[in-house]
Amino acid sequence: MIERRFHAQPKYPGSFFSEEGASVRIDNPGTETAIAPFKDSDTWFAITVTESWWQRWESEEGDVEWRPCKPTLATPVKQHVIYRGEVLTADDITRMAVDDGPDYSILLANMRGNGWDRVVRTNRGNFQPVEPGDVVLAP
Repeated sequence: MIERRFHAQPKYPGSFFSEEGASVRIDNPGTETAIAPFKDSDTWFAITVTESWWQRWESEEGDVEWRPCKPTLATPVKQHVIYRGEVLTADDITRMAVDDGPDYSILLANMRGNGWDRVVRTNRGNFQPVEPGDVVLAP
């Protein structure tokens, strides 16, 4: 028996890298369902939603456990991210540099080098690439 499962995992700002909170099993991958377990916290800037497949295993002794299945073409592992922030293009960031004064040249170089059309400036002030399927909510 194979079962499809969804999990939501928040990301928090860290000193050098983002910190990840505990993963929570959710009923479906919808935005409202994914953010519900974390709605009382204002410190997360992103929630990664993962779809995975699990298989029921039973030992000769009758013990039952669920194990993740390896992804195949028929059962891929899917992810999308829900951000809190605002979507920005390279043109937006160039205007911000003129208006606000900070040097965003490294961010712009990363966008060009990685082929990112858009990034999100999160509610915590960091920038993250926006991939197809990602959701951005107002902060």
